[in-house]
Amino acid sequence: MNKALASFIFTGETLFNRQDTPVIEEAKPSSPPPPSKKIPAKSTLVLVDFLPEADRDFLTKIMASVGVALPDMEILEQQRFPEYDLPALPPGMRILAFGDFSQVLQLTEKPPKYRPAAHAGSKILLADTLSVIGQNLTNEKRNLWNALKEIYGLS
Repeated sequence: MNKALASFIFTGETLFNRQDTPVIEEAKPSSPPPPSKKIPAKSTLVLVDFLPEADRDFLTKIMASVGVALPDMEILEQQRFPEYDLPALPPGMRILAFGDFSQVLQLTEKPPKYRPAAHAGSKILLADTLSVIGQNLTNEKRNLWNALKEIYGLS
């Protein structure tokens, strides 16, 4: 385009020479980083669907039999699982799952109930729910007691 044609086309328009003006990029609103997930701080992690007061008392008695008090456990109800990074638990933890939570823990293979298993340096025990154990229809209490003795080294 020559100067005469540009003058004719852009008559009355304000033109700028953009080669001399620095280009300022607009700041894009950054999305906040996703909140980091929690890692349980206590050495015993207890996973349950939900924990009514009766089951909490029963759990307290069970764990007292192996020398673990309520303040020494981190109890997670299923609704709080998304807050925690359960597959990335530190080694040396004891994980007691009262219900089927093998998928949540991302276990490579599901161990049988009441048989302690090792996974990523942690000891894992899958058991029935606390209400089923409390009913003791097929010796769940005895099976749990034997498994807890093995996990906590009381055998």
